[in-house]
Amino acid sequence: MTENGSSPDTTQSFEESLEALHRIVTELETGSLTLDDTIRKFQEGSALAAECLRRIETAELRVAELTVRADDTPPSLIPPRDESA
Repeated sequence: MTENGSSPDTTQSFEESLEALHRIVTELETGSLTLDDTIRKFQEGSALAAECLRRIETAELRVAELTVRADDTPPSLIPPRDESA
C-alpha cells in the first residue's frame, strides 16, 4: 500500500520501489511512529516488498530464457564456469 492506501505504484522503477521500501524500513526502525502509522507503513512496505519480489522473479525468468544454450540445456543444469582458469 502507498501512503494514500492504494497499491504500489508499478510505474516506479525497481530501484525507486526498493528505495521507497528502504525508507519505510528506516521509519519503522526508529520506533517513533504511532501504532496506526506503524501498521499503515508495514502494509505499504509489505506491498512494496511483494512488488519488488515479483519484478526480481520476472527478471530471473527473462535471464533464464536468454541463457538457454544452443543444445537446449536448461540454465539450472549448466555447471558454473571455473573462474580460476
